[in-house]
Amino acid sequence: MEDNSFRSSLFGGFRRQDVIEYIEKRSAESNERIEQLEKERDALSQEAQALRAKLEELTAARDQLLSEGDKLRGEAESLREKVTEFGTAKSDLTELELAARRRADEYEADAKQRADAYEAEVTQRADRYEADARQRADEYAAEQRAKLRELRENYRSQCDLILATITETCTS
Repeated sequence: MEDNSFRSSLFGGFRRQDVIEYIEKRSAESNERIEQLEKERDALSQEAQALRAKLEELTAARDQLLSEGDKLRGEAESLREKVTEFGTAKSDLTELELAARRRADEYEADAKQRADAYEAEVTQRADRYEADARQRADEYAAEQRAKLRELRENYRSQCDLILATITETCTS
């Protein structure tokens, strides 16, 4: 706390106006600090919101890929049905049917493998972004609570000191 000399009044104690000006000055400083902390909180909230938007974007991309994977599986199933139809229609197309079936299975396996790998990658990214956003939000909240507790304790100490000074002055 800064050294503050209150001028003595004519009848003992301190000049009331000096004490009031001191309290008003401290109140203005407190309000400025609170506004500064609120601006920091708002900036971090915006950052968290941007991270949430990025997470939603990645989730949408993952969902789209899953949808495309389903579509590819449907197409592969459709191809498998056509191959079966041709195999029953002509017995001499057996080799062709087997080759087509193998290609369809490989295509389906490849498409499934790529879709699963991409889904896993998108899920990992989304989980990392979500965990990072959660961690940042938690750290910010903890910092703000600590700062507010510290400010409250500082102001309480200052008020106690002022009260003690005023009480001592009144007693004198």
